[in-house]
Amino acid sequence: MKGPPTSRYSEWLKGKTKSITELETYIQSLGEWFCSEYKANTNEDGCNIRKAVAAMANKHGGELFIGISDDKKTKGVQMSSQEISQILSQEKAPHGVWYITDLNETVHGIIDIPITENLFVYVLDVRNQDLPVFVQENNTMKLFIRDGDRSMPVDSFQALDWSRNLTREKILTTCYFEFKTITKRISSTYHGYVLGLGIKFPYLEKRMEDGTLYRYLTPEDIITLLGERKGSSGYIGGLYNHTFELIHRIQMIYRTDYEESETGIYTGIKDVISRYEDEIEDKIRQFQSYLKTQKIHIED
Repeated sequence: MKGPPTSRYSEWLKGKTKSITELETYIQSLGEWFCSEYKANTNEDGCNIRKAVAAMANKHGGELFIGISDDKKTKGVQMSSQEISQILSQEKAPHGVWYITDLNETVHGIIDIPITENLFVYVLDVRNQDLPVFVQENNTMKLFIRDGDRSMPVDSFQALDWSRNLTREKILTTCYFEFKTITKRISSTYHGYVLGLGIKFPYLEKRMEDGTLYRYLTPEDIITLLGERKGSSGYIGGLYNHTFELIHRIQMIYRTDYEESETGIYTGIKDVISRYEDEIEDKIRQFQSYLKTQKIHIED
């Protein structure tokens, strides 16, 4: 199956009684492919569940059946839905703006089907969030993609650690994915900026703050990304300049229209973001082209 699920258990269940018999009837029509997966149990830290959820979320979404074996036999698990949510939360994983580590954000709902008083089957409805979803495994952040009936790691995303194993290539590629993700989502979340949430590039800002941006990147890299001042008044903008200008314009709208109605602020921000959208695709292509000229491969 290619593409998003054509049906979900929560929808199929409407008008029916929630029971193991009904669930078994439903899953007999499903295969373990892009959009459905079965886990008879969880391993010690629940990483097998996290990988499956993240891989689906990074593709088209789907359904994870916990307590059902690969041959679609009912086994059940001695867990509560709260314990599953705790496994998915990944509390020790570094949180950010342009990626997801709390996997509960990708789970639209958890349906519990009791077998006995202490034995349950769970159906997790996983949805794509348009953001990369990471799994913490042995203190390393990894990205998994659904590939057929498997959850496959994507090597280019494995290192999200901001303190170790830095290279010029790793910094530039991570900046690219952060830039692409955040700029592409701005138009769909402009209401957030009306509420003053702002626009941030946490990875770029961290690399600037700890100085590694200037230690690892070449002068050409920095000029390409951030621009360069020419003389006392001239300035050549970098790839990020267009977005920084958007931030400045939004701040000016707040200052100018704060005493006016919320509608004025809302309309003003929507207008500047609309103009921003017309040019940002070109900026993303410029970023891609620069990485290619530097012989840096990206897996879009």
